[in-house]
Amino acid sequence: VGEVVEIGQTVALIHDSLDSFEGNKDQVVQERIKREDSKEEIKITKEAQELIDKHKLDTSSFKNSFIKKEDVERFLKESKSIVKEDGVKVAYVSKALSRSKVFEIEALSHVQSTGLVSTIFMNFKNKVIDNEDNLLAKSASASLPLLTLHTSQLLKEFPLFNSYFFENEIREYSSINIGIAFDIDDGLKVFSIPNTDQLPLEEINNLLSEGVYKYIRKELSPKDISNSTFTITDLSQYKVESFVPLINKNQSAILGVSSLDTELNRFNVSLSFDHRVTEGKQASIFLGKLRKLFEED
Repeated sequence: VGEVVEIGQTVALIHDSLDSFEGNKDQVVQERIKREDSKEEIKITKEAQELIDKHKLDTSSFKNSFIKKEDVERFLKESKSIVKEDGVKVAYVSKALSRSKVFEIEALSHVQSTGLVSTIFMNFKNKVIDNEDNLLAKSASASLPLLTLHTSQLLKEFPLFNSYFFENEIREYSSINIGIAFDIDDGLKVFSIPNTDQLPLEEINNLLSEGVYKYIRKELSPKDISNSTFTITDLSQYKVESFVPLINKNQSAILGVSSLDTELNRFNVSLSFDHRVTEGKQASIFLGKLRKLFEED
């Protein structure tokens, strides 16, 4: 009474006759062991144990507490194996990729596959964001709205970072739509802020909060995640010193925001860019001007 069992776990065996029970005597429990991660005792029939020994399976691969021959056969059917250098077979289970992961791979492979992507890094001095209009002020991402604002303004001066390479030509976007990468618990999605360069800081704050809210509630529409021309990805809440962000499809650059170094009161910003569109010198100038705008605001 009061115990919780998992779906698919055997809780009882019912026989309609004594003959039925007698006919299954050869399947009585062969072994009782305890799971490493709990005090739960699991039971294995003789036939199941024979298959487990034959295929060198780990009993921790099975979630139910009463393992039968059918459970092992089902596992083997869904599993495959690879042969290591020492000749030992290691079982693995193939799992289909989610639609969001397939989309993410396709989007991020487009530019990176050229091998012509570089990343530069620069430290930004932290500043206290104490603005009642900044809904992210109390979080690790407090600097994100201000960085978004200044990046959008700077892209008017550096249009090549608001462009993309296509069939040996560079296509510059006529509008500046900053995309903010979200990856919490529903896969990577880039929330687009249309005409970001025309918006005040307060409106950017509100839109960012709205984007997070929609992502968490799985309410982002196709329109919300379409038409971004430049992406910012913020990993500041994950204790990241620095990282190399991957450029999205039909873009030429992406900005990465790392965590705050509390001792030095600074955080690292990285800029990955497509060499087919621009160059390291311009990327360095762009990032340097962004730092100046942010620190002097």
